[in-house]
Amino acid sequence: FHVAVTDSKGVTSSVDFGATRSDGNAVYALREGQVLVVEREIVDDLSKEAVAFRSTRLVDFNRADVTSLDGAFGKTTFALSQKDGGWSAGGQAILAGAGDDVESAVLDAQSKGYLDDADAKALTTPVATVTVKTKAPPPWVVTLYARDGGAAAKVSGRPGAFAVAGTGLR
Repeated sequence: FHVAVTDSKGVTSSVDFGATRSDGNAVYALREGQVLVVEREIVDDLSKEAVAFRSTRLVDFNRADVTSLDGAFGKTTFALSQKDGGWSAGGQAILAGAGDDVESAVLDAQSKGYLDDADAKALTTPVATVTVKTKAPPPWVVTLYARDGGAAAKVSGRPGAFAVAGTGLR
């Protein structure tokens, strides 16, 4: 196997996995010109479908980098901002725990599956949108849709759409 992984900064690391050692418990690997011996189970893991490696989290941001959280749920909207570790809403300070709870709810949102392209394209009328702005753009934008059997989400910067559970959308 040849495995190449690119991080968010565009830096790519690669490893080539080769022959099984005579003991059958390990395989040889080559990384940056260095030969390594790794457990054979890595070959089993690499044989999985690519979907097994996808994160189920809808978003992933550093809490300390969040500058604002905005939400629109039908006609109801909210806007929270964070500065110097304190949260405010509408220019008024709010308890830090309240802002942290909203951050946690957004970070904890997970997919329970991935929609095929046809189902993703059929999502046309959003029922809610949550935007998380951080010190380094671009923002995370999660758009939620009601659908048969629950809800779905599209996330900026991530391809396709996700089936999500526990949103209470109707």
